[in-house]
Formats: sequence, C-alpha cells, structure tokens
Amino acid sequence: MIHITNVLYFNNDIDVRLCLKNGSITLQKAWALINQTSVSTTEQRHNIITTEQDVLNPPFRLGSYRIAIKRNPIERFVSTITMMSSDTWTDRYMNSSWNKNLKELIDINDISKTIENLKANKIKDQHFMSQTHYMGKSSDYDKVYYLHELPDLLKWLEKKTKTSTSISDLWENRTLSKHINLTETEKLKILNLYNMDCVNGWH
Repeated sequence: MIHITNVLYFNNDIDVRLCLKNGSITLQKAWALINQTSVSTTEQRHNIITTEQDVLNPPFRLGSYRIAIKRNPIERFVSTITMMSSDTWTDRYMNSSWNKNLKELIDINDISKTIENLKANKIKDQHFMSQTHYMGKSSDYDKVYYLHELPDLLKWLEKKTKTSTSISDLWENRTLSKHINLTETEKLKILNLYNMDCVNGWH
C-alpha cells in the first residue's frame, strides 16, 4: 500500500511525495496545519488518493507539480540506525511482528554487522527501504529538494497555499545522528546497499 499512500496533495496542483527519514513527519504536519485538520492516517490518504490520482500515473494527480525530498544514502542510513539505537525507540513504531529482535540486529558500534544483517534480509523495518522504493526516479519530479532544504520547501508551500498558519519554521531534525567515524570501506558498503538510489538520482 505504500506506493498508494505516500503522497500529500497540496492545493489543486501540488503533489509532495513522502519517504521515511526524508522529512515525512514534518510534511504531514505541514499538510495538517494548512488544511486545519489532524495528520491524516494511512487509510484516509488511501481514500483521497485512490479518488483523485491519475490512474495512468499513480499516485500523482493529472498535470500536478511534483516534488520529492532526497537525502544522501549514507546520511540516511546513519540517521536510521541512530534513531533505532536510541533508548526511546521501540519496535512498536513499525512492523513490530517482523522485528521483535531489532535491537540485536542493529549495532551502532558495529556498522558492518548491521549491513550484513540487512543483506541477509534479517532486518525488515521500512526505514531501511530505499528512496527508490518510495519515490521511483528523481527524473519523475518537477522539483527535488535535499533534506536540508526542507525549510525552503515549507516557505514555498506557505506562499503557494496562502495559508494563514505559518509552517516555515516547522522542520527540525528530530533524529540528531550520532557522530560516527565511518571507514571508507563502510561508506562503500552502504552505497552498495543503496546502489539503486545512486542510479536513480537520490544522492
């Protein structure tokens, strides 16, 4: 269902794609504030999107201006394991039935171990899925922002939607990545994991 629900419709012509670890929570909050409602559930987005999407090019609307957020694959990987290694993270957040031993499979002090567990398909959490999985190719979009440019997107959306509620200062990096001194070999391993993202312009 992820490809059906990971888009937000702003106004009648702006479609913003969602990708975990790429500002998706901030974008959902922005959408809710602009529309003066609560953050939409997956089921609510599914109902909206299946009604309004262009059936020949889902989940976008016909003739929409399409936006995505990209992030360096290494930075995104480190941010994910930092989040999951924190004391506040519990398996209940995502796919709990698949990841009962997630803490044992992810080791922030042993990057190679985590990579090998991913390659062996032992880690099922969706935060590790590629940007390609969530968004296809960067060439499918009219505008692609880097994650650190998210405040610029929020300012643009605030202007375009003519909202009376300020959203320009909404974003903050909620997961402050622990400083990890990756070796060149570890960086290469991560890039190899996400080679499809490099090929498709998500880097």
